Amino acid sequence: MKVVVTGATGFFGAKRVWRLINSGDEVWCVVGPGEDRRLLASYRAQFIEGDITLPHALDGHLDGVEAVYHCAETIHGDAFEDFVRPNVDAVHHVASACAAQPTPPVFVLISSMAAAGPTRRAQALNEAEGGQPVSDYGRSKQAAEGAARAYAGRMPVSIVRPGVVFGERDRETLPYFKLARKGWLVALGARDEPISVIHVADLAHLVEIICWHGERLAPDGPAHRGVYYAARDQTSFGELGGLMAEIFHREVRVVSAPGVLGLGAAALLELTGRLWGRNRKNRVDLKTVRTAVGAGAWHCDPSKALALPIKLRMTLPERLAQAAEWYRDAGWLDDE
Repeated sequence: MKVVVTGATGFFGAKRVWRLINSGDEVWCVVGPGEDRRLLASYRAQFIEGDITLPHALDGHLDGVEAVYHCAETIHGDAFEDFVRPNVDAVHHVASACAAQPTPPVFVLISSMAAAGPTRRAQALNEAEGGQPVSDYGRSKQAAEGAARAYAGRMPVSIVRPGVVFGERDRETLPYFKLARKGWLVALGARDEPISVIHVADLAHLVEIICWHGERLAPDGPAHRGVYYAARDQTSFGELGGLMAEIFHREVRVVSAPGVLGLGAAALLELTGRLWGRNRKNRVDLKTVRTAVGAGAWHCDPSKALALPIKLRMTLPERLAQAAEWYRDAGWLDDE
């Protein structure tokens, strides 16, 4: 099977490529100028060179393609306008190229919980609720979903909103593992506030199942049709602290962010990068952290996705231990 992956050099995109190639698929990765493709080359992926923030980058490259996984995005920007080209225009350009094919491929957009924003209620977010993003990044992801919806009548489209993604090679959640190794875990809010998480390998599997067995957006149907929240586990920072203590064989103190913004701000910004976006220079912006802390719980209901024929064999403790072991072996837990 011939498939195309955008954002393939990113954390999730690379994992999606690895899974596809190991399934025997012919995988073409869209890469821009200067992107590091060494990992993908080691997987024996093939490459399409082009800038998908510009029109016609994929012209002539989608013949015979059966699925396109759009993983490309940026979390770096100082204002909404900084996110438009990479997060919104790119979706339009890729979707337009797909829709122009005689037999359009399935188009799967990897969005984010940020497109809907956090919940301030005890009930988790579900696909039937309207989105209320609280950051420029989130608003750009909501706009990206709108761009994909515009093609719903011309090709099969599904949207996936992952929770907090973690796993091997991830630099967004790495600071939390590094802090836990030193005996600390910084919570976004109260230690018992719920948070939805998923390991990158589980997300890659779930996205594949949604591609081939999931609903599609309907131009005249309900807005939630074809949309999936993706999370494997509903946990809390208190529970995560206990699990990290077992992994690192030491006591891990879970502290609430409002009282330790100086200590944990950098880690908080890394963790919330995919939910909030970051400024271009990765500055530790305490205003952003304070806003993130007070926004609500990043808690979604993944029951719709988990009802699909998926096989997730490892538990959250096993996945956390797997990630920690990889970080340790790769030397990523060492102080820089």
